[in-house]
Amino acid sequence: MQLLTEGKCLWDFSLSGEPIVLPDDFSLSPEACRGKIVFTHVPTPEIVLYLREALAIVAETGGTLCHAAVLALEMGCPIIVAAKDSSIAVEGKQMVTICGKNGIGGIYA
Repeated sequence: MQLLTEGKCLWDFSLSGEPIVLPDDFSLSPEACRGKIVFTHVPTPEIVLYLREALAIVAETGGTLCHAAVLALEMGCPIIVAAKDSSIAVEGKQMVTICGKNGIGGIYA
């Protein structure tokens, strides 16, 4: 596997799935993201609608104490934040693996 980019995470995990890039206007329905790893630029509070459906969330901005990260922790949805250019890195990929260990989250293809 090739490391595409890294970010920060709140707990250890490892999972693989189909990536989907969420537009900044949140025009995709939460149901369209069901069972997929959702990549977003900014983890705004609207992301809570996707936390229930997504396999995991990867955000290019935000920190481990941002609203989305705290909600994801409470809801049991793995999340990686501050993963610079991750949405661009997964374009055209059919499957990605994300791993979190010791506060570092990696995105692999």
